Amino acid sequence: MKKVYLLSSCVLAACLTACNNEDFLTEQSINANVNADEAVIGADLVSKGMKIVVNNDADTRLASGRWEQGDQLGLAWYNFSKNEITGTQNYTDWKNNTNWLETADNKLYANHIFTVSTNGFETQTDVYQGAYFAYWPYSKQGSISDKVVKVNDVYQTTDFETDWFNNGLQLSTQDFIQAGEAVDENNVLEKEFVMAPVVNVLRAEVAPEERIANATEDGAYLKDMVITRLQITAGGTNNTVFANTATIVPSKLPKVVRNNDGTINYQSSYDLIYAAAEAATSGTGFLTNVDTKSASLTTNISNPEYTTAEGRLVRAFTFPIQTGVTYTAQQYPTAKVTVGRLNADGSVKYVLGTFTINSTNSLGFATKLKNSLDVTKTTETASLTKLLRTGNVWQPLNFYAEADQSLNLNLDNFAVSTTSIKTVEQWNDLVNIYDALVAIKGAENVSTPTFTWAGTESFKGEIKTPKNGFEIKLKATERTPLVIEAGENGEAVVWPENLETVTNKPYITVTEGTTLNVGEIDGTVDPSTLKDVVINANLTNNGVIYAGQNASIGVKETSASDQLLINDGRIYVTYGAYVYPKENENGEIAYIVSDNNPETINKIEVLVEGGSKQQANVNTIVIEGTTLDLNAQGSSSSSDDRYEGSSSSSHEMPSLATVNVELKNASIVYTEGTNTTVKSVKAVEGKNQMIDVNMASNNDNNIYTLANSELTIDSNKTPKVDMASFTGSLSNYGKLFVNINMNVTNVFNETTGYIEVSNGKTVTYTAIYKQEGTAKGNIQKQSL
Repeated sequence: MKKVYLLSSCVLAACLTACNNEDFLTEQSINANVNADEAVIGADLVSKGMKIVVNNDADTRLASGRWEQGDQLGLAWYNFSKNEITGTQNYTDWKNNTNWLETADNKLYANHIFTVSTNGFETQTDVYQGAYFAYWPYSKQGSISDKVVKVNDVYQTTDFETDWFNNGLQLSTQDFIQAGEAVDENNVLEKEFVMAPVVNVLRAEVAPEERIANATEDGAYLKDMVITRLQITAGGTNNTVFANTATIVPSKLPKVVRNNDGTINYQSSYDLIYAAAEAATSGTGFLTNVDTKSASLTTNISNPEYTTAEGRLVRAFTFPIQTGVTYTAQQYPTAKVTVGRLNADGSVKYVLGTFTINSTNSLGFATKLKNSLDVTKTTETASLTKLLRTGNVWQPLNFYAEADQSLNLNLDNFAVSTTSIKTVEQWNDLVNIYDALVAIKGAENVSTPTFTWAGTESFKGEIKTPKNGFEIKLKATERTPLVIEAGENGEAVVWPENLETVTNKPYITVTEGTTLNVGEIDGTVDPSTLKDVVINANLTNNGVIYAGQNASIGVKETSASDQLLINDGRIYVTYGAYVYPKENENGEIAYIVSDNNPETINKIEVLVEGGSKQQANVNTIVIEGTTLDLNAQGSSSSSDDRYEGSSSSSHEMPSLATVNVELKNASIVYTEGTNTTVKSVKAVEGKNQMIDVNMASNNDNNIYTLANSELTIDSNKTPKVDMASFTGSLSNYGKLFVNINMNVTNVFNETTGYIEVSNGKTVTYTAIYKQEGTAKGNIQKQSL
């Protein structure tokens, strides 16, 4: 029979010098005993290189699989003797259990890597006399340390069969390698080891229900979720039976059994390994540090092909348990299957949700596993107190769909994970999940979720929400507010009407340069056909918000007490909107006036004066392409359609003494009446006029002209009436024509500014005159 040799990884790396890749685990405590050639001073060198034969079988791969090129196992050197590892390790002491350490030394002093080869490549690993055991699969040790095994810690990255053989823990009997053993002409030792599995494997078929497997259109999105974790929980009581992490005690591994002629007795050696495995977690077996046992087994999966489109086989490893679990008739094991998305490197990008597996939706699985764990059934063949095998063939505990034992992914037991959303991609993915759930189950059968935002990204151009108005609740903290940013080309963002904020009052930020549209901003839609769009949130606005006729911002319409808005930007109000800033956090809240019809005057009156709830707290009037008289009359009207106004026989312009006025190809005029002043005037674009209008007696009342705008300050009275003195400034970046006498605090004529004061008129200032542009006419400082 052709033998299969396992050779050191140094050969594969074409190392031609002494190998120090885990072969000899140097650390400070024994560094003084290692010379420059990595030889252990004082220890007996057996071989310069080594070949291992496993189970004297060329065709089997530890169990029923086949060896594959590149397979690696480890050969571990440990110290059983009271002698130092660098001293003589005596075979007779090892064989007769004499001169053994009273307290076992669990450390590995060498961790040789052996790799499958068929051509007998030599290794340059130095093998010293002493006690050894082999294990599968190989894992890096890094330093002289205990051999800690975490039987289920390795991710499942392949199909079940491949993963089972790649990652199931197998150990050999311990054996002694001594000086003088047969080596070939190249001083390379060949040694046989007996190896067998020491853990059980559960083969669990995770299967989607028909509503997932047969879903189409929006519902088909549920087929693309990737299975990332399986957690099996014993249930019942006295259920902490799984030793998921433990430390190997090499000296307690069974010794190889040899026949009288010195050849290995394989079956007797196998049987000792099986018995040792079943006693491993007893506290007296070859494992230690098993006191902290668990009631569950967890397998992490990293395979992008393991989607929920069809059934997938998942493994779970466990050492044979020592005592069974106590169950009542109603108690069963359970499981959870986690689904999500993977990064390119196979790590979990984020979780989408979990399916709960129980006796209701997966009775066959729950019953079979219960029987295998039940304390009253430990003598049965499938009891997990045993190492499951048929003869020397390793057998999994199977949960197959064909036997109605699968772990069924049922939508009624699917919990979508929305509690910590850290990326916009994850947010959008979860929205698609809810679209699929609604498509399959119907909106009435899907609970309203809370999307908890915990990321630092901005929502650029869009905040995606489910289709057909299915509502989701938003939660976001002050530490991680939901940040809204304009699209790549500066597109405005539309606030989704089905994103509810009343419950959690989340923190939201609109960035500078961003426009956010909330509700119906056209203002011509029948209000009775509109749903209220509410942002009752801790909203900080650094951009521009258009509050539509059905919008409520910083407050819920029926409660004016919240006032959660911090407005450091501008908000444009459509008549009907509620806008409630915090005290002294108003910013600019503007209403656009594009005609001077009586109905428009009525709206200005309501918005500026407000009712019992102040409505929109408007402090800026933007006049576009029309003329607005400070004392214009409104029309008779009944109570309005949204605000809590009262019936009145007449309406008129309110006082604008606390209101800023902006002009865009427009005019603000006074003809007659009690209202004579405004807080400030700004010419924004085009040609504009300010006729017989005075500035209010507040501090810092200013008149501005922006670049590319023009403002004429004049009087239509005969003779012309001078503007009353005011505390404030003329700030000119555009063109300013002054046809009356004015008395101000400051005049700032910037580089782009042009000021022209008509003949016979004077602009008098009391403090500062900054002249960097062009000025004509009489501008002088007031004489003392």
